[in-house]
Amino acid sequence: MEIGMRLKEAREAKNLSLQDIQDMTKIQPRYLRAIENGDFSLLPGSFYARAFIKEYAVAVGLDANELLETYSHELPVAEEDHSIDYNRVQRSRKDTNVSEKSSPIFSLLPTIIVVILIIGVAFVIYLFVTSGMFTDNNNTPSANNTEQSGDEVKVRSDSDDASANNESSETTEKGQTNEDGSDQEQSPEESTSAEDQEPTLELTQFENDESTYDFTYAEDEVALVVSTENQNWLEIEDSNGESLFYGTLQSSNSPVELDVSDLEQIYLRFGEPTTISIELNGTMLELSDDISSPTAVQQVWINMNQVTE
Repeated sequence: MEIGMRLKEAREAKNLSLQDIQDMTKIQPRYLRAIENGDFSLLPGSFYARAFIKEYAVAVGLDANELLETYSHELPVAEEDHSIDYNRVQRSRKDTNVSEKSSPIFSLLPTIIVVILIIGVAFVIYLFVTSGMFTDNNNTPSANNTEQSGDEVKVRSDSDDASANNESSETTEKGQTNEDGSDQEQSPEESTSAEDQEPTLELTQFENDESTYDFTYAEDEVALVVSTENQNWLEIEDSNGESLFYGTLQSSNSPVELDVSDLEQIYLRFGEPTTISIELNGTMLELSDDISSPTAVQQVWINMNQVTE
């Protein structure tokens, strides 16, 4: 028996219509009909196929995990859901277009740098040559005037040489101190890195109590913390449909802390959204103001985007 037929028989045994299942799970009827017919190509992606089947199974009183394991050979192979990452793909395309347009400019940079170096070397040589010419011209008349006038030539004493050397040493030490000081002032500015950026959790899509978020962070470790003031039915899965938490979260066993550092996507389903709190590395998840009611079951997908230097 196929998984879709098994779900359909369970639904009919409870005298439920597709509209009743839609009201319970918030899954559109066309997706429910596709599941019953075994046509998973009509679903948004393999991840949604597993999530929708699990919701359908819970609604008709079947064991979702046992059902998925029994009919795993019928389910599509898990792959990355491109529809959720639409905004990310659009941004990458824009970045690619910008890089392609600016590539001719970058290709000319080596030539420009070489030309600047040649001009700089030529200018330095010109300064040495011209300064030498002026020095020779200035010294020659001075020597001639000394010989012709017969004026006395003052000879510097050893004490004058010593004081001049001391002044030169003090000047050199002050110059080094200033240079060291300037380096120390600049070092804090150069210490800025991607790790100083605060993590952000942005709502990118909301429809029928289903939300999609982008979590952008720079840390190597990410902790998911879920707590409640009362009690909430809670389910947490990774992008492959593997269960991370399944059951009732109460204030007595709250909070639930999970290490999600290696995950690319997180799926959460929970009831009583007004009494639950969800955080990623201390960043609070804010639900949309358009949720249908304070007691409506919410489905949340979180895309994990790590920023590196």
